[in-house]
Amino acid sequence: MFSIANIARWRFDVWFAIPIVILILIGLVMLYSLGLGEESITKTSFFKQAVFVPVGFLLLLIVSFIDYRWYNHYARYLYLFSVILLGSVLIFGEKFRGTRGWFEIGNVVWQPVELVKIIWVIWLAHFFSTTDYRARPIYALLVSFLHLFITAGLTILQPDLGSALLFIGTWALVIVMLSFPWRYIISILLTFCVIAFFGWFFMLADFQQERIKTFLNPERDPLGSGYNVRQSIIAIGAGEFFGRGIAEGTQSQLRFLPESQTDFIFSVIGEELGFVGVIIVLAAWAVIFWRLYVIGRHARDSFSSLMILGFLIMLGSQVLVNIGMTLGLLPVTGLGLPFVSYGRSSLLSTFLLFGIIINIARSVRIGSLERSEILRM
Repeated sequence: MFSIANIARWRFDVWFAIPIVILILIGLVMLYSLGLGEESITKTSFFKQAVFVPVGFLLLLIVSFIDYRWYNHYARYLYLFSVILLGSVLIFGEKFRGTRGWFEIGNVVWQPVELVKIIWVIWLAHFFSTTDYRARPIYALLVSFLHLFITAGLTILQPDLGSALLFIGTWALVIVMLSFPWRYIISILLTFCVIAFFGWFFMLADFQQERIKTFLNPERDPLGSGYNVRQSIIAIGAGEFFGRGIAEGTQSQLRFLPESQTDFIFSVIGEELGFVGVIIVLAAWAVIFWRLYVIGRHARDSFSSLMILGFLIMLGSQVLVNIGMTLGLLPVTGLGLPFVSYGRSSLLSTFLLFGIIINIARSVRIGSLERSEILRM
């Protein structure tokens, strides 16, 4: 797993380092700003998040020394572990705001689904890199769909619709990128339509149905289920070009904007840092996605190539959904903005994810004309 030679030539990719530091700093500044509106700043999320930032960097450093091929060897056991985690949290987990998705260990609260997201990508990469899916497309689709059904199904039971949709979306986009015949892809879409129809009546909680209804018609309940999105749009619009300034946002400081530290922290950025702050956040993520694309194109084997593809899809989807819901373009799903939103489980899992990516990046000769057999974009 570990190699002394790897430690000796360890270098942090600057194209990851700068955007990650920028996003973390912006997130901490926004959490500090929100804390100024509370009676005691020592009780705010800022300090809780700040303590875990160095822990996250240490985790990234350690994981970056683990040969990524180790995950390929133990992918099936990791997947089994993820199923045990999702099943255990339904039985022994703590319930917060209607969702039973956390383990509470002392004063530390941990959300296992954040780790399962990484394992899900690892398993997808393992399965499709070791299965001749071109010769047996139906087998590959059915087996991978069965695993998806288990993972997403256990997540919906919490209920955590946002994470479940992230599992589904990652799987679906990987299928499309692998160039499966369109007749199979259309069949999958029809299957999801049938599942969605029955899921609406038998699987979705009332508040999840309300979120979707509000997305389709934001004016149907402006003081109830549509309140968050309306306040979010007002906050972003109020920031104009340079923003109102740190701790000067009326929507966030006066608590008109619910869940401002998690789901709607992008709205706080828009209000207090303005268009300039929004552009900085978007540019940081654009650099990260570009770097992932470059690494994926030059990955040394199909497993690492598919892992990068999966991480790119998962991170991209989460960023897109979080920003989209703050603008009223997508339903509110409870997905935070990685590295920026408050959430220690999410923060540490994202650091772990980038530790894996950096290990893959060290095995890649950027600039080489050799390309992966999987990612021919």
